Amino acid sequence: MLKTIFLTVFFATVVVLTATYIYLGGYKEPEFFVDSSPTMYLAYKNILGNYSQTSFIINEVEKELAAQNIECTQSFGLFYDDPNKTVESDLRSKAGCLFLKKPAIEESSKLHLLKIPAYPKIVQASFKGSPALGPIKVYEQVKNWLQKDNAFPSLEVYSFKQNENIVTTYYFSLPERDLHDEDE
Repeated sequence: MLKTIFLTVFFATVVVLTATYIYLGGYKEPEFFVDSSPTMYLAYKNILGNYSQTSFIINEVEKELAAQNIECTQSFGLFYDDPNKTVESDLRSKAGCLFLKKPAIEESSKLHLLKIPAYPKIVQASFKGSPALGPIKVYEQVKNWLQKDNAFPSLEVYSFKQNENIVTTYYFSLPERDLHDEDE
């Protein structure tokens, strides 16, 4: 009896973990390439500390933009520091919504706006699995691909397409001089 219960729990756990792995796209591999990038406008809030706060801040920015009748079709996380080399409390990032045309954000808004110029050639990756798995699958591989130890600052752009999973596009080793607005 005890053996049956143990085996049932064990196999149920294996099935749930396997289904979750498949659902999140854990079996998918990122694609790396060099291509141009568009001019991007980032409506964001700054984050200091753990990068796991990103999704919560994105939700805050989306709500604030929705209150201004601005639709957020792409969200992003802009990460300045390598979490393996920087104390967690010192990690710097921005999170919010990305636009290809400058959005008309109200001046009274608590949001910042940053214009990132187009780059003719920049290392990118595309991952069609969960953004939660992306850092695990992408960052170690890009270090090998770049043949250097650091891919930061990096911009992760999360695109939601109808009837498809989320696609995360990564832009690596962005020039930090281009990643600060006038207020910083």
